[in-house]
Amino acid sequence: MRTLIAAAAATAGSVAFQASIALFPNALQHYAWAVKYVWMLSAILWAVWFISHPGVRNFVGGRGSTESSKQTEVSDRISVQVNPVFTNSPVFSPVQSNSQASYSPSAPISAPKSRLCIGEPRVAAVGYDVFGVWGEWIGDLEGIVIEVSNPAGEKGETVAKAENLVVSIGARSTTLDRPNLVSRAYWLRHEVNEIDLAPGEKSDVLLAVREHKHEVLSFYENRKRVGPIYIGRRRPLPRISPNIVPIGTMPTMGGVKLRIKVLYADRGETLLSKRGDL
Repeated sequence: MRTLIAAAAATAGSVAFQASIALFPNALQHYAWAVKYVWMLSAILWAVWFISHPGVRNFVGGRGSTESSKQTEVSDRISVQVNPVFTNSPVFSPVQSNSQASYSPSAPISAPKSRLCIGEPRVAAVGYDVFGVWGEWIGDLEGIVIEVSNPAGEKGETVAKAENLVVSIGARSTTLDRPNLVSRAYWLRHEVNEIDLAPGEKSDVLLAVREHKHEVLSFYENRKRVGPIYIGRRRPLPRISPNIVPIGTMPTMGGVKLRIKVLYADRGETLLSKRGDL
């Protein structure tokens, strides 16, 4: 309908223009200067009419939106490929083709652990030197000692060093029960109460000294956590030998039950425990 109206208007205008020239030639000569402006106005109006057509407007607008959407799609695809997202799985997403193998993270490697173990109590001749360090075959006291070791692993196995080890001792007899009689026991051949055991190393712990004269077990506690540091010279010999006294005793009549615990001193974590009868 819109097209028919435009055609009819154009036809009527053309007929009116031709009739005006034929009927009023002299009168129109006075407006000859305006002819070029009339043609310019006609061209402008036809251009506006053409541009305002819905088909033209849809064509121009659809092409622009299509180009904009294509540019947006291309930019999104480029940003995804350049900046992949790393998730907690971990899996790179979302770019993944069917030809690519699926990514599966390997299992985390666990840290090596020590292999601490406790032996059986045994009797040995013990004593202490002028520096207060207990050791085997130093004196003639009948000591009850036990071995703590960190054995080496099998072929290809990694064993960690056992650090900051301390030993506590509890004792119970028919008449007494002292679960924490010795909080820090003596390590033989060590001045301090905390030691490290590298893989393959071992050390003996003094549990008690048997006093046959009084039929008791004497227990000794080492309260020295850090030994003295000597720089540039040997440590001097003390003038007087130390007199180490027991922290407690337990009668041996009826038997004594020991509770031995190996602890990690920094955290207070009990690593091993053992019970034994004397």
